[in-house]
Amino acid sequence: MKLEYLNDITAGGKYPLADPDKLIRLYAFTPLEARELCRAIGEQLVSGHGRVEVHGLNFVQALNCTLTLIAADKNEGIALPADGKNFRCLLTREAYTTMASLVGHFANPGHALIGYHWLYVADEEQVDLLLSPRGTW
Repeated sequence: MKLEYLNDITAGGKYPLADPDKLIRLYAFTPLEARELCRAIGEQLVSGHGRVEVHGLNFVQALNCTLTLIAADKNEGIALPADGKNFRCLLTREAYTTMASLVGHFANPGHALIGYHWLYVADEEQVDLLLSPRGTW
């Protein structure tokens, strides 16, 4: 599984209608890796009040950023950090339950691993979070 931040989907204005304009994507993964991510979210964020350092999971290759999922009292999503590299996602237990379910769709070995999921509903100023086997949307 690869973790990557894309900071200008518009390609410098070449695609001005590209939406979202910034995103973090998790891609190039196996069903086993999806299952492990789903398990980590479920155990640490849904059942507990912990955090998941996605970039630190043994099956994740962080290309240009870090991502820490943190349980919170309200959904704040992912803000653009000052350094543009160390991202934090603050969501409620309920939102992480939804996220775990979406990740779980790709955990079935019989799944064709096509399509994608946006892992939370991001506001205009937030950074979107994409789960896509092929990295596309």
